Amino acid sequence: GQQANYIKHKGIDKKYYKEIILDYLRKFKTASRSELENLLFDKLPDVMDQKQKRSKTKNILYEMHKTDKTIVYKGSGTNSKWILNEN
Repeated sequence: GQQANYIKHKGIDKKYYKEIILDYLRKFKTASRSELENLLFDKLPDVMDQKQKRSKTKNILYEMHKTDKTIVYKGSGTNSKWILNEN
């Protein structure tokens, strides 16, 4: 119905996406950005294209890293991974 369409277009609260990422990292310890994109893409609003979904994922990761300080970035280039911040 109308409510389901609203959620599909609006998306889910950012906190939900962050919790999915944290759960993933608790279970698997590390994740590349592409792994996290794959994790979130089908949960992001249907009205977003691939570029928008990639940007949204990047923004969520940046916020978790810089503002929330819940995750940290290890390595560089193609070998870089996101991990939980243990501090």
